[in-house]
Amino acid sequence: FTADGKAGIAGAGTNGVGSHIVRSDDAGITWYDAEADIGKLNIMLATATRNATSAVVSGVFGHYYTTDGQTFLPSANAKAEPSNDAYILPSGDFALVGSGRNNGVKTSNIGDRWTFFNLPKNMSSGHVEYFPARYGAFPSEKVWYVSAGLFPDQQQRGYMLTSRAGMLEDATGAQ
Repeated sequence: FTADGKAGIAGAGTNGVGSHIVRSDDAGITWYDAEADIGKLNIMLATATRNATSAVVSGVFGHYYTTDGQTFLPSANAKAEPSNDAYILPSGDFALVGSGRNNGVKTSNIGDRWTFFNLPKNMSSGHVEYFPARYGAFPSEKVWYVSAGLFPDQQQRGYMLTSRAGMLEDATGAQ
């Protein structure tokens, strides 16, 4: 929802219809479908709403953005990059936290193209598959926290519980 709590956007799903993006202009009392071609099998995971016309919605098979609050378009460079959580950074940019080829945080001004900040390799002890990025906190422009890890899996890995937090590095390896 927007800061005033009036406009809201969310990923949704309906039996027999599939995935879609919905919006509300009355604090969630009523919802209607936004225009979006997201595919019936996409699972929508996270949404960040900057204002009534600007939002991003993350799905398992891609991310979508709007600049008019009505029509959602696919992001150009974030296919199959699932994100568990979405935020508005102190700068006003969007941030998505998740795993995939780029395990960490993605940022974008409007959601059309993303810049990737990966978890450092030393944070995952060389085993990124055991430390997928899950959630984040962004208290300032320079201080970001990201949690990463798996839930216990008795069947495959015994009672392994992993959880770490650390600094991120950009594509050049700088922190």
